[in-house]
Amino acid sequence: MKKTAQLLLYTSFLLGFMACQTSDSEHSLQVKAPFFDLANYFNQEAQRLQQANPMVLKKIYQNDSLQQKKKKITNWNKELLLFEKSAINDDKYKDQYTVDSSYYDNGRLLIHIEAKDKALYTQLIDIELLEESLVSILILNKVSNPVYETQHILSYSPGLNYSIKKLQKVRFSPQEEYHIEVDFKPYE
Repeated sequence: MKKTAQLLLYTSFLLGFMACQTSDSEHSLQVKAPFFDLANYFNQEAQRLQQANPMVLKKIYQNDSLQQKKKKITNWNKELLLFEKSAINDDKYKDQYTVDSSYYDNGRLLIHIEAKDKALYTQLIDIELLEESLVSILILNKVSNPVYETQHILSYSPGLNYSIKKLQKVRFSPQEEYHIEVDFKPYE
């Protein structure tokens, strides 16, 4: 019980008193109340990547076809826009999400943020930390109405890779799937 109380106290402190920023250890994470500031984090990542101008391997899957190419991304703000649009760090959302956290696997901390209302666009955000460094972010966005349902599954691991998967089902039509994977390993 004491360990759970310490974990909740640590998580509250982490979520409440820090601001998202990229430092010299370029993936250091700090969090700002009420939730992790996705918009700020991905805006800073876009700036960092724009300056670094890395060569990446980009794979695009559409239904059953695959295209892949080594390339330099010319507009990282546009490339990471879906991540940035998943931001929930606004006062209007502070009572709309539940936050839970747990330690696992050699001191890693998982912060799990889930929508209380299934009508909200951003349904889930999982943030994995090791000490104060961001390991990964997983986001589930969803839009559902009588005509169609769309899901975006976004994952980001700084310095390693990211993916954007879109599933769309229009009424009376087969499901469409679109998936982008980008690998940051050096390709020059």
